[in-house]
Amino acid sequence: MSPEKKVLLLFLALICLMIACVYTHIDEMMLNITDINKQEKVAESTQVTKIEEEKSSGEIEEKVLPESSDEDMSSPEFKSEESINVLEDSVKDELESTETLKKEKVINTTVEEPLQPLITTDKRYTRIGNEKNIEELSTESQLLQVKINDYIRENPIDFRRASNKITKSSVKTILYMVEILKEFPNIKIELAGHTDAAGPEKLNQTISYQRAKKVSDRLIYFGIDKNRIKVRGYGENIPMVENSPQGYSRINRRVEFNIIEEK
Repeated sequence: MSPEKKVLLLFLALICLMIACVYTHIDEMMLNITDINKQEKVAESTQVTKIEEEKSSGEIEEKVLPESSDEDMSSPEFKSEESINVLEDSVKDELESTETLKKEKVINTTVEEPLQPLITTDKRYTRIGNEKNIEELSTESQLLQVKINDYIRENPIDFRRASNKITKSSVKTILYMVEILKEFPNIKIELAGHTDAAGPEKLNQTISYQRAKKVSDRLIYFGIDKNRIKVRGYGENIPMVENSPQGYSRINRRVEFNIIEEK
C-alpha cells in the first residue's frame, strides 16, 4: 500500500476516534456545563443577596440616624428647658389643687345659720334695750350658751336655803365663768337669780336678786367689767323642776348665766 493511502487511512481513523470520544463523553460534558451554569447562577444570586443586604443595612442606618438626633434633644440645654416646662405645669396643677382645697375648706368651715335656733329663751325673762333672746343671736353665741348651760347643770352654784351665801363648792363654777367671759369679750350676760317656792313670794324675789348680785360681785372681783353684767331676780316664777309639796327644790335655787348681747 502506498504511503499516501496509509496517511489517509490514519487520518480517517483519527476522525473516527475523535467522533467516538465525543459521543462517549458528551453526557459528562453536558453535566459539566450544567454545573457551571448552576455555579454562575448561585454566584449571581449571592451577589444580589449581598447587594440587597447592603441596601437593607443602609436603610437601617438611615432609620437609626433620627435616633441620634433624639439623643441631641436630650442634651442638658434641651432637657433643662423641658424640665422647666414640666415644673411649671406641675406648679400650676398644685396651685389649682391648693386653691380648690382652700375653697372646699372655706365652704366646709363656714357656719351656716340654722333654720331652727339651737336654744330658745323662756318668754318670762326680761329683755330691754339692746338685750336679745338667745335665739336672736348668732349661732356661735347659741353654741356657747349651750356649753355654759351644760356646765352649770353639772356644776350648779348652790346657796343655803333662804340665804344668799354661796357654798364653797360653787367657787369652781364662778371661776369657770370668769374664763369664759375673758375668752369671749364681745358678749354681755344676764345673771338670773331663782328660788324655790318655800317662803313668801316677795321674800323669794328679793333673795333671788341678792343671789345673782352676790355672783356678780365675785365676777367683778376676778376682773370682769361690771358693764358686761346685768343682775335680775326672778324669784320662784321660773322653776326648772316641780317643787316638793312643801315648796322646796335645790335645783330651782340657782343662778343662770344668760347671753343677752354680742358685739
